[in-house]
Amino acid sequence: MKYHHFLTSLIFALLLCNSLTAQDLDKIVLKNDRNIMIDYLVEKHEKLTKVELYFTRDEGETWTLFGEDADLKPPFLFVAKSEGLYGFKVVTYDKNKNHIEIPNSNTAVEVPYFIDTIKPKVSIRTPMLGAIWRVGDKVDIKWYATDDGHDLPLNPVSISYSKDKGHTWQFLRKIHPNTGSLEDKWLIDERLISKELLIKISVIDQAKNYSEIISDSVQVIGKDDKVAEVYYIKLSDRVMARKLWKTGTMLLGREDYFDALLALHKAIHLDPTKVAYHFDMAVAYGKIGDYKKSQIKYMDAVKIIEDRNSKSGVAIRVYLGYTVFLHKIKETNKEKEVIDKILKIDPMNETAMWYLALLYEERKNIDEAKNLWKKIAISERNKPNGSMFPKYSLWRIQAKEKLMKYVSHPE
Repeated sequence: MKYHHFLTSLIFALLLCNSLTAQDLDKIVLKNDRNIMIDYLVEKHEKLTKVELYFTRDEGETWTLFGEDADLKPPFLFVAKSEGLYGFKVVTYDKNKNHIEIPNSNTAVEVPYFIDTIKPKVSIRTPMLGAIWRVGDKVDIKWYATDDGHDLPLNPVSISYSKDKGHTWQFLRKIHPNTGSLEDKWLIDERLISKELLIKISVIDQAKNYSEIISDSVQVIGKDDKVAEVYYIKLSDRVMARKLWKTGTMLLGREDYFDALLALHKAIHLDPTKVAYHFDMAVAYGKIGDYKKSQIKYMDAVKIIEDRNSKSGVAIRVYLGYTVFLHKIKETNKEKEVIDKILKIDPMNETAMWYLALLYEERKNIDEAKNLWKKIAISERNKPNGSMFPKYSLWRIQAKEKLMKYVSHPE
């Protein structure tokens, strides 16, 4: 294998699979700076008349003259134009113009350098804006980290938290593999109670390039605290948050989802206690296909209504939206739990019964499904005054169609 390809494979393969050893690193000088000082030897009584620096990018097959050392004193400053592997050769001339051989395709590279000045990229997936953690919760922290140089070491990630707006930080994990989430979930205890807990993810590569990102603030509350009781929000912030929310819902209606998310993000930042803000953000994330973030925001909305022990129409709307979402992503067990919560509040809710019937149908429990479709089909909810017949909803029409299907084609 040729020299350049061997070393490139060594860097990109061994580093990528996290198996680079100290012995491997001894062969290559890793630099996170494009300015490299190249040293050379000058004998005590030797008088030099010229010093040239040559470099190679292709394992020594071709060499390029970089320039001459103006002061004839080591070291020689080399400035790389790009990232990657380099080899160097210094040629010195004495007063009689004697010099070693100009490097050629047979010249070996004595010390290879690998230049990597690109910082790792890192983003936080959870916690998200408006997250609320409770004492006793076991929470996960999720991130995404990558490096264009493909040289992340075995444990490149550190995770810290701050309770004082980032003035001081405590390590949660000093070193951690780049798995994208905690190996063990974090148990929230009373020491972490804070209105503005911050999470910091730091990543460092083999060349010591460093990046970090800090999360939006997380509210950590006591085990028995209610969300609404913990937050104190200025009236001006509430007013501005509501304006931003209205803008967000308007943009959502226009299918301008990214701008809607921006407005809703700002609304939640000002007032994280409003169910509707989280719910509409969940809808917006769902519209752009980001189902992970959508589910997180649905769960945030559910957490708030359950903290308030709400059984209002708003609570039902949140549960119904979450049900439709869970049905779409096929999380059937969770969907069943949410449907049960709706029917506990509103036993004749047609939408909840419809989705429960679909679950039964998928599980081949046709009798249970048919019983629910019958209830929907004969429901007199919203029956107009003075009318003998109920106002037909979409679910009632579809329930009758389902029943007709099983009459015509019984299982």
